[in-house]
Amino acid sequence: MGIGFFAEDDTPLDINNDLLKVSKITLSHLGKVSFGVQPVKLANQNVTAGGVSGAVTVQIERL
Repeated sequence: MGIGFFAEDDTPLDINNDLLKVSKITLSHLGKVSFGVQPVKLANQNVTAGGVSGAVTVQIERL
């Protein structure tokens, strides 16, 4: 098993290559960035019962 990251529209993200952009900037809403995380089956691997854990660092850049 692996951990997959997905954009708001459920398209997979290519870690270390894709960018997540702020979706809205209005007077009442300063903007947000949302993404999904879920377990995914890796190619050519068998799935067995157990737990999944991981650690992630998110880098936020303001230009």
